[in-house]
Amino acid sequence: MKDSGSTGLLTRAASFSGLTLLSRLTGVVRDVVIATVFGAGAATDAFVLAFRIPNSLRRLFADGALSAAFIPALVREREHADPLRIDSFVARMAGTLAVVVMLVAGLAMLLATPLALLFAPGSARSPAQVDLLAQLLRITFPFLPCVSLAALAGAVLMSHGRYTRWALAPALLNLCMIAAALALASHLAVPITALAWGVLAGGLLQVAWLWAGVARIGVRVRPAWGAFDPRVRAVSRAMLPTVAGASVAQLNLVFASAVASMLHAGSQTWLFQADRFLELPLALLGASMGIVLLPALSREFARDDGQAARTLAWALRGTVLTTLPATTGLLLLSEPLMTTFFQYGRYSAFDAAMSARALALMSLGLPALVAIKTLLPAYYARGDLASPVRMAGVSLLFNAVASVLLLMLMLALALAPGAGADLPAWHVRLAALPGLHALLALASAMANTCNAFLLWRGLRRAGVLDVRVHDRRQLARVGVACALMAAVLVPLRDCLDFGALGVAGRVGALLALVGTGGLTFLLAWRLLGGRLSSLGNPPR
Repeated sequence: MKDSGSTGLLTRAASFSGLTLLSRLTGVVRDVVIATVFGAGAATDAFVLAFRIPNSLRRLFADGALSAAFIPALVREREHADPLRIDSFVARMAGTLAVVVMLVAGLAMLLATPLALLFAPGSARSPAQVDLLAQLLRITFPFLPCVSLAALAGAVLMSHGRYTRWALAPALLNLCMIAAALALASHLAVPITALAWGVLAGGLLQVAWLWAGVARIGVRVRPAWGAFDPRVRAVSRAMLPTVAGASVAQLNLVFASAVASMLHAGSQTWLFQADRFLELPLALLGASMGIVLLPALSREFARDDGQAARTLAWALRGTVLTTLPATTGLLLLSEPLMTTFFQYGRYSAFDAAMSARALALMSLGLPALVAIKTLLPAYYARGDLASPVRMAGVSLLFNAVASVLLLMLMLALALAPGAGADLPAWHVRLAALPGLHALLALASAMANTCNAFLLWRGLRRAGVLDVRVHDRRQLARVGVACALMAAVLVPLRDCLDFGALGVAGRVGALLALVGTGGLTFLLAWRLLGGRLSSLGNPPR
């Protein structure tokens, strides 16, 4: 799957989306297995945190920060057409990154108990819960070096126009976790630790898989310390603003995890299941386009011929317009989806309903999340890594304030009229009132919308993004088509009792609803003047 210029951008994004779909489907199976085997409760909450913390810290050392700084540098390095220069650059980046992330992981393993109390202060009342979370963190934190080095290999492959291995890599992690839950959990004294061992095994497999791909394209790497290499230092300096932005995100993670740990038992798991379910359309519609956009925009901004602005406008229009019907579907079908996929074994109807609340409110931020994934490469390709950091800081502060205000409002509304001084303390009321986790999902959706707006406004002011009347008309068509789809879906959904159906009945009913909704949207959009040609390759 080699790079062929901007005219093949849609093809590459579609190919990457198809491969990503396979990985995400294994992720759905993984989540179903976790829900069925372990249910939603204190132990699963502990694993969710132990998995989320090192997995989210990769944003400091990999993913956006590394790709934004390393891919443009590697593309420039390839212009010298000297394989030895490329090999030495990648080797020194790999060696330096490995040392840094291994030190961070080692320190985190030593400080596992303080980290458990930091991220889950609500568990302080239960020493056993703190010990469990610390134990899981010691197993999962070596995943951080694995996923960081895997991301470096993925960046090398993407700079060469190779996306297949990177798109399929998450499936390795998911398969390892599935195998651990089904084959290992029943043999361990603490069954939930099987998932942590599955995470570690999946990380090791990802590293082996992706670096094998790097070797296949002819890049020979023997990791070496490169802190004094000018190219490595330049990448490190370029990463600093993005790392700073990711650090802000980690502060938000600390806040969100701490608040969720004080809510009803199972809240971490309910939010996790909703978030993971949201990852499917996000990966297909936003992340895939964002990944293929960065190398393309880097070349087009370097040429300075105006093509980058046209490519960006096309990408934003296509991804956002295709996300709106997905958002409508998730909002309306959140409970049928959660019931069909998760209400089995130890995952009760109550758990499915709680996850559905989180998914419904979280899905409101899906168009913004897709827009963020599409807009960020434009900043990175132009070398502007500081602006997204400032905007992320504003939106994350917004998230924290909105979360606190929403929780305070709900607590005030939940007070019984005439309640006296014997009312339990506020943190006791938080833990006793189920459903408050959904307010965290709503605050997150609002913050993502704020972030997307700031990114969009910044590019408009810089003259990089031009939204025309044609785009506004397309948005109106999609909005009306979504409203018509909702008018058809709601009465059909309300006629069905998914909890009373068997597995086959649930799947059949859900497919019927999804098919009816999709067909209604497409017919309405077409009758309103929508054309698939408008979503073709970017104009030149």
